[in-house]
Amino acid sequence: MFCPKCGKKNKDGAKFCEFCGEEIKSEESIHLPKKRKFDKKNIIIIALILIIIFILCIIGVVLNNKFRPSNVASSYFEAISANDLGKVYDFIDVPESDFTSKEIFEKVSEEDDLDLVNYEVINEEISSDGLSAQVEISYTVTDRQQVV
Repeated sequence: MFCPKCGKKNKDGAKFCEFCGEEIKSEESIHLPKKRKFDKKNIIIIALILIIIFILCIIGVVLNNKFRPSNVASSYFEAISANDLGKVYDFIDVPESDFTSKEIFEKVSEEDDLDLVNYEVINEEISSDGLSAQVEISYTVTDRQQVV
């Protein structure tokens, strides 16, 4: 016989629990917890939650890779080397106004195209607070090599 209060096993025919003193009336009065079954609705909800978590993880990895300092620096460097001043303007944090706009920036900043042969990110240092980073890029222009 099992105690209805503490659930411990007692001798058959015992009227009180040996462990907690609870009265044991009969074995029929003991209700053991039923095993919980998952119905289709619960399984579908759990599957949807897992799919959403998986998708959010993938989005997080993609965005983390896209905004990694070395990738941002490479994109900026490519825009400068291609003399794509519209794209360079998108990298700087200046609010557009009558004084500064993408068109004005492009007119003022016209430069000669670099004869870029190759480039490589050689160092990436992210600050301890994660709010800033320093990236070194080594690049080769026809007949010379530079480090920025």
